[in-house]
Amino acid sequence: MRAKIQTALSDTANAILAQVLPRWERTLAQGEVLLCGGGGQVMAPAISATLNPITPVTLLEQPVTRVVDGIERLAKYRLQAE
Repeated sequence: MRAKIQTALSDTANAILAQVLPRWERTLAQGEVLLCGGGGQVMAPAISATLNPITPVTLLEQPVTRVVDGIERLAKYRLQAE
């Protein structure tokens, strides 16, 4: 079962990369890819394997709750702006 899950994660990561790489290719070497959330955590090895030769890939701390933290920060920022 573990091999099937790894294959599914790799396939999913490759499908995501196929969609975003054509848009990012010109500027990718100038930046860094930040991964967060549970999906980022489980797909980090596959994404890193593809992108590390081009740009750094960083898995943010507390990846499972990082997305919620970001939404909370955005909401607080938006409320202050109104």
